[in-house]
Amino acid sequence: MNNLLLRKYEEADEQSIAQITEPDYYEKYKEFSKQSISVAEKDGIIVGWLHLYVPDNSLYSCFLFIYVSSVLRRSGIGTFIYNEAKKQIEPSGCNWWSSYLESKEADLFALSVGFDYTNTNFYLVHSGEIIDIPSEGIREYTDDDYPAAPDIWSHEYADMHIRIGLPYVIKERTEEERAAERKDYKDNQKSYYVLEDNGIIIGIGGLFDDNSGMGMLAVDRTYVGKGYGTKLAAYITNECIRRGCKNPCTYCESNNANAMHIYKKIGYVEKSRESVALHH
Repeated sequence: MNNLLLRKYEEADEQSIAQITEPDYYEKYKEFSKQSISVAEKDGIIVGWLHLYVPDNSLYSCFLFIYVSSVLRRSGIGTFIYNEAKKQIEPSGCNWWSSYLESKEADLFALSVGFDYTNTNFYLVHSGEIIDIPSEGIREYTDDDYPAAPDIWSHEYADMHIRIGLPYVIKERTEEERAAERKDYKDNQKSYYVLEDNGIIIGIGGLFDDNSGMGMLAVDRTYVGKGYGTKLAAYITNECIRRGCKNPCTYCESNNANAMHIYKKIGYVEKSRESVALHH
């Protein structure tokens, strides 16, 4: 577009970004590192911004968040920002995704620029009270648990999406990607836990990097319906509280009834709803 450009964030941009960004979205903006922010300018005036994370290898997904001043939407600015972001994403070989406050308008934009689908996520927050539930069979993840434990997560996450009617494909990993994944789990193994039954790994769960809540949870489908998911979710939530988080959070797809049942049973309540858009 004429007179429209995307450039890296500068400290002098902060006031203009605050002025054009609606309060709820500004709270989200403050979560992002300034090094990940670019600003969109039209005729020298800031009209929007982009947060973009591109991982080091294609095993993981890129995350982008686009914001355009509310008075300038439907003018092509969001599409321009998205296309500029794609130029940085595509050489990485990664898939990409976005999440934002639930909005039909934003969903339509995401689909129009090429995301494969959108879906609603519940943002859940826990009461902060320790859950009294047995924890036998749960232990910290070790490097010897690779690839058995991470593969449960990969396969169950894909199966869950397919089961609730969303497209998802398990990506075949190269040897290089497998090595990178193993190193990532090992480097962060204090945040992961595995669940065993008679010495067999049947589940895995983990904390967000900043200990703000439960970032992952998966139990082998063969063992679903026996209380294992509840036990593992409770243990991870308790551990998050023990580490200093007053009210752990988690996310759940709106049509994943099984997971929602578990989370509500152990003390999580819905705080808000977000949309998630994925591009495979």
